[in-house]
Amino acid sequence: MKTAVLYTTTYGATQRCAEALVAAIGQGSQSFDLRSVPEPNLQEFDAVIVGASVYVGKIQAAAEAYLKSHEDELLRKPLALFLCGMQEKEISNQLQNNFSESLKKHDKPLVWLGGAYPLKKMSFMHKLMVKTIAKVTEEQEAIRWSVLEQLAKSFQ
Repeated sequence: MKTAVLYTTTYGATQRCAEALVAAIGQGSQSFDLRSVPEPNLQEFDAVIVGASVYVGKIQAAAEAYLKSHEDELLRKPLALFLCGMQEKEISNQLQNNFSESLKKHDKPLVWLGGAYPLKKMSFMHKLMVKTIAKVTEEQEAIRWSVLEQLAKSFQ
């Protein structure tokens, strides 16, 4: 299916996942950063995937606003939602708390694709939080590539 992959990212892990999904799905699929393209035209797409990264339990404001204002349009197409983040213990709550009931129940299951701690790119505040709360002292990446591939296959 020709799929629009919409995303918001802070340090790039969600963008990498979105671009990998587009490459794996093919068929004219395209990714859109909701911060630079806040109103992508979905009419030419058969399906939609929306992804966001999570910080302190919340997705970015641009993703949250888009999901709320375009919920009816999203519910008319095959849809998947994914989150990127590194707090595995919190992910099930984050998946439940960041999406409306109708979006969560529509079509495909909610997916966690892992994430990264790119300390060199992080703001001082994010770096401090990661070092203090997660006890991370060096860059880490834990993208769940096999889960991403399964998600992509469900849109081929």
